[in-house]
Amino acid sequence: MSGVWARLRRVLGGAQAQAGEPEVAADGSAAQARASVEQRFMSMEGVVSVGVGRDREGHEAVFVGIARERSKIARALPREVDGVPVIVEEIGEMRAEEESS
Repeated sequence: MSGVWARLRRVLGGAQAQAGEPEVAADGSAAQARASVEQRFMSMEGVVSVGVGRDREGHEAVFVGIARERSKIARALPREVDGVPVIVEEIGEMRAEEESS
């Protein structure tokens, strides 16, 4: 389950990196690219998150979390925004959990 949380942290951005994970600067070009498209992407059915992270090579990227694997939403998203790669990952539906007493 920790792999799911690590992916979710990376997709949502802004979370503290764990040991061994790269730090992502909040003022980088990926953050600016995300800010320019976040509202539009989040209004698309099936998109559940937009964040900033680093790809496997360590380069900044905009991560878009989608509910279903490679849905038509993924095909509608651009491959890059302002020169920053857009990486689409299936993370499933996000639902708030009720607090247990």
